[in-house]
Amino acid sequence: MGRLMLNRFAYYYATPVFEMGLAIEVSPAEPPEIKALDGRVTVLAPAVNHICLLCRGVINPIMARDEALKRTNPSEYERQKAEAYVLGEGNPSPSVVLFTTGVAIMTIEELVHRLQGFRENVGAVAQRVRKFHLMTDRHQGANLNPHCPVCGTDECWGRGDVVPFLNQME
Repeated sequence: MGRLMLNRFAYYYATPVFEMGLAIEVSPAEPPEIKALDGRVTVLAPAVNHICLLCRGVINPIMARDEALKRTNPSEYERQKAEAYVLGEGNPSPSVVLFTTGVAIMTIEELVHRLQGFRENVGAVAQRVRKFHLMTDRHQGANLNPHCPVCGTDECWGRGDVVPFLNQME
């Protein structure tokens, strides 16, 4: 739910948001082994080629709905979980300080470039993924969804305060 709000906030308030995440895929073996370790930095801003987290597939709207339900109506959440309507339950993602620090540094690098421009030939990157386990960085593109109410049109860009807040349904 927090990422959904940050996603909208960046566009409604025309404020760049540097959003980051770390995904760790582990094997089912005992002891578990790391299969993949991906750090991501996405810059959200109302501009061309700054596609939102929903359109990039970073946010799963169904999982966001489930997280909101867990906070607002725990008994209904538990009922739906028992009926297998809750995605991803029981599969916590571990965090590792070394790698979360690496993702934070990637974010600071992107901010410093946007302020100072030290990457002359590369320029600003809307989304960067570091594959720690492969020792590579990838600049991921995305296709704009022209029907997205956040990034597909400039109607909400810079609108600021609206009721309901960020045009979100309660």
